[in-house]
Amino acid sequence: MARGPTIPLAKPPKDAVEIFQRTPPWWARWVLALVAVDTMVTTSMMELTWFHWGTMEPKAKTSGEISNGDAEELEFVPRPYSLRSVACFMHFATGCGIAGALLATRSRIVRSIHLLHPLRRKGEPRHPRIYVSTASMPFGKGASWPMHSAALVADSHKLNMQLQTSSHGRWLIDPRGATVEGKPVPKDPIEAQRRFCEVWNRHGCISQSPNTGRKTRK
Repeated sequence: MARGPTIPLAKPPKDAVEIFQRTPPWWARWVLALVAVDTMVTTSMMELTWFHWGTMEPKAKTSGEISNGDAEELEFVPRPYSLRSVACFMHFATGCGIAGALLATRSRIVRSIHLLHPLRRKGEPRHPRIYVSTASMPFGKGASWPMHSAALVADSHKLNMQLQTSSHGRWLIDPRGATVEGKPVPKDPIEAQRRFCEVWNRHGCISQSPNTGRKTRK
């Protein structure tokens, strides 16, 4: 999914308002290390499957070999190539799926939200924009789009809220323990969502009901 244009935020403009900030979860901060571990585990499983998956069977005797009583010599016989190939492919697909899911989810976890209010020139309408920085983006860079094309979807039955946009897909917002307008919010999910929704609506942003899909602007 496209992230839209990125803009530096090392020195935010004077009219930029930070309404949300939260440190990403530990796994999102260490996702590259987790992907490295996933890669090592996947390659190890493929190696074990290809070279060491088999059975111990009695060793075939040649015509001139003398039998040694009850002592039966065994040898390692690998599984057929077709079975080992399928198993290795399953290991590879599982490893890629886990790594892809970690990276994709990390790229959708919101770290901060700013409201950008550009200066209005004479005779031109003013179009506020939303600036979102995620856990996968470098500090000071993020995606931006018009405020009217984004809607906040809150559901008290879920821990995460969603920021739904018309051109950038959905973004995950966890308000528990976050900082909203410079003030910390409680870790209770219901209270945290309520506090963030109040700030979101107060700035004229759009909220959407998860049940009816109806959008409202307060």
